[in-house]
Amino acid sequence: MKNGNQTIESKKVENHVIDGAPCVYSTEEAKAMVLERGREIKAGRVKMIPHEEVMREMEQLIAGYED
Repeated sequence: MKNGNQTIESKKVENHVIDGAPCVYSTEEAKAMVLERGREIKAGRVKMIPHEEVMREMEQLIAGYED
């Protein structure tokens, strides 16, 4: 876990990955993950990342693509 972000893994064995597009979930799976994430945040089990830090990381990521 880095900066409070957790890897979300599908608990189903179904093939939800489309060739060439990893991490594509069905609408039902996506809704379930969002609801679970909300419950984790409300319960205080997940540390949120400050907006400024997210923006800084995104700027660094974008700058890396400019090379």
